[in-house]
Amino acid sequence: MTTPVLWNMDDVYVVLYLIQKVSLCLGQVIDKISDSNRIVEQWSFKGNENSNMLCIRSPSCQRIVPVTAKNSVCKNCQQMLYDSKRLTSSTVPVSDEKAQPSSCSKPETEIASNVGKPANAKVLDVDKPQNAEACNVEKPTTAASNIDHLLSSVNETELMQRLFPGANSTLLTLLLSQKQCLEKTGKHTRTRRWDRTIIQSMLSLWIRSPVAYRQLRESNLLFLPSEQLLQKYKNCYSSGPGINNDTLQWMSNEASKHNYGTSGGLLIDEMSIQEDICMEFKDGSIKMTGLLDMGDVSDSMRNLTQNTTNVRLATHILQLVFLGYDGFRFPFVYYCSDGATCPELFFKMWESIYALKRWGFDVDYVSLDGASANRSLIKAHFKGKDPASVNFTVPSTSANALTFIMDFSHVIKRVRNNILNSGTHPHCTRICTVRSKQIVWDHWIKCYHWDRATNPMRVNQHLTDEHIFLTQELKMRNHLAEQVLNDDMLHLFEEYQKSLPDGSILNASIELLRHTSVLIKNFRDPRPIIDFSDDRLRENRSALKWFEEWENEGKDNKEPKSLMSQETRDDLRSTIIGFEEVCKRRISVGSSVCAAGINSDAVENIFCQQRSQRHGSNSNPTAAQYRHGLTATILTQSSVSKKSNAYARKRSAEPLVFSSPKPLHAQKKVTTLRI
Repeated sequence: MTTPVLWNMDDVYVVLYLIQKVSLCLGQVIDKISDSNRIVEQWSFKGNENSNMLCIRSPSCQRIVPVTAKNSVCKNCQQMLYDSKRLTSSTVPVSDEKAQPSSCSKPETEIASNVGKPANAKVLDVDKPQNAEACNVEKPTTAASNIDHLLSSVNETELMQRLFPGANSTLLTLLLSQKQCLEKTGKHTRTRRWDRTIIQSMLSLWIRSPVAYRQLRESNLLFLPSEQLLQKYKNCYSSGPGINNDTLQWMSNEASKHNYGTSGGLLIDEMSIQEDICMEFKDGSIKMTGLLDMGDVSDSMRNLTQNTTNVRLATHILQLVFLGYDGFRFPFVYYCSDGATCPELFFKMWESIYALKRWGFDVDYVSLDGASANRSLIKAHFKGKDPASVNFTVPSTSANALTFIMDFSHVIKRVRNNILNSGTHPHCTRICTVRSKQIVWDHWIKCYHWDRATNPMRVNQHLTDEHIFLTQELKMRNHLAEQVLNDDMLHLFEEYQKSLPDGSILNASIELLRHTSVLIKNFRDPRPIIDFSDDRLRENRSALKWFEEWENEGKDNKEPKSLMSQETRDDLRSTIIGFEEVCKRRISVGSSVCAAGINSDAVENIFCQQRSQRHGSNSNPTAAQYRHGLTATILTQSSVSKKSNAYARKRSAEPLVFSSPKPLHAQKKVTTLRI
């Protein structure tokens, strides 16, 4: 006697659930009866008994579709469809109005028997998990796809939005791309097509870390574009030293696409590179990278002045960057040099300005560092006159008036270095003195030690040994110079002065810090200047007046060693007066200027990426590495500076092929010869 099986409510629920999930074979939709050897069924939609649809199935139909099947047709019906070309050619697409259920706006569609239909009509209830909206989407003509889309004809994007509520457009694009790749399983990977958003995002990820991208792709978590395809998008245009129309077109496309401003400044700076030759074989010819390449005019001048035609290796990269007032930045041209001279800078600067003018960009100012060639370049534009007398501005007939501004970050480092060399130690070259009071670096050292030894909580929390005991490398860091001359340092000096029996020895140093802290605060202020009567401009003028009084005092006493260097004083004037002139011109046309954006930090950021990110930890890349790294920098960094209000968009540049019909080139074979 068999033991009775006791079922509880959970067991019944499981059985009913499994029965509900059983898929029935639904056959193939047809227009008319054309073969009597097939089982013909007539369907109608519940809620609309006037609808009519014919389906056929194989005489050996299995009725139930296996659980592991990928479609809604059994194996026998599917084989019948493949063998019968006549029936396949007579199928009707699901997009036909006769096959459209009138209740497709409901989230679920139920199919039932139509009262009054022939006796062979079947009754079928199907619980659809998909939404049946947007039924007019185009359907494939295979049997399985026809039935699947008939029961769940829905736009793919709308389906993804319902499955993943709150997902943004980028995530939906990624999900749809994974679905399309799954549909092409078994086919060659070249049949896959990728959306621009996927290409741009994966290109940025691959450039930043090829190893991480390779591991993510090999993990099979996602279908991703191949590295070869990304390499082609990266190298879709030929780059190199000199003016390149493709680069300028790329820059113009980015500005117009995102409505960036076309007025701004030109940043010029140099970076040392490794002396090396790279030979690239392309189109049957050999192209050498790493040689001196400053253009034909520069080569002719060198041949005439040096009376030689010898070929030399480049030791520096001269980089020019356009920086708009709204923060738009683009490194549009570079040159391989061995230390650009004043004549070379003169020709390359104006050549770049006119090239930008042809593409719709206006240059109002040029930002330089304090190199001797840059200072000579400024003097060459004023024919022996004092540049300060004309506000460091050159009038131009074919372009906008051009103002020269020394980079504020370099000026502050120069001021700090002058104080560093001020004192009585053997290595000191001067003793800065104001009204008989000295400004020496020993004051900063003693103040720093007092703060660490006396106060449980330091008065200046940012101060470290790197600020006080500088090496050649530390001298190049902007924040180390600004943090020993800002408001926090002024407050520390004032507290230290109170602790001394004779605090008057710090009067000159405190007076200097009062003016340098004002300049740092104003030139790092992200708020725009919209009125020429702004207090910040008045404070800058007041600080400049104090430095000029200090200069006049030293000249009257005939003690040049009591002053900062002449170059530092000239650079300080250029920064303050030049910035004021730019503000005057912009305000006169109803615009504004952000002081925090008028500097050379954008080009310095490119150099930092070249040294630390693009080629590993390589502080001295080659010319070929710099060329490839510059393209990677454009594609990965934001096209807008972080210091601008427009940075909220945070868009990096798209590959040039997205906006211009450029072919995708395969990676070329490169051989490097070291000299």
